[in-house]
Parts: sequence; C-alpha cells; structure tokens
Amino acid sequence: MKLLTWNIRQGGSVKRIPRIVGQLSKHSPDVLLLTEYWEGEKGEEIKRLLRENGYEYMISSNGAIKQNSLLFACLSF
Repeated sequence: MKLLTWNIRQGGSVKRIPRIVGQLSKHSPDVLLLTEYWEGEKGEEIKRLLRENGYEYMISSNGAIKQNSLLFACLSF
C-alpha cells in the first residue's frame, strides 16, 4: 500500500488545482492526505478531480470554509 502526504498550502489559486492533482496522480498513492486543505471552491475542485482519478472515499477533518484542515482520500478497490 502506498501512502502520500502533501501540505498544499490552501491550494493556491483555482488554476493551480489541476497541477496539484496531476502530481498526486503521477505517484499513484492508494491513500493520500492533504494538509492545509480548505473547503469551498478550491476544495470542491480538488475533490472533483480526485474522483475523476479514482479516489472514491474522501473525508475532511473540518467542514468550515477557509480554515486549514486535512483531506483523506483513498482509491476505490
């Protein structure tokens, strides 16, 4: 099992999100943990792109918008 963790520093601009998810996909982790993840527009885009890449199960540690939290995601098996 491959685990990857990355501090995405709130993800930057929405334009940067596809590059972040692209880098994650290159490593093909089974489970990933994103720190400094924010709910909101950027968070929804991250989750949408992760789903497109096979990450079916996701949970965030904090539901508040624009507050640092963790996003856990794993591939569907």
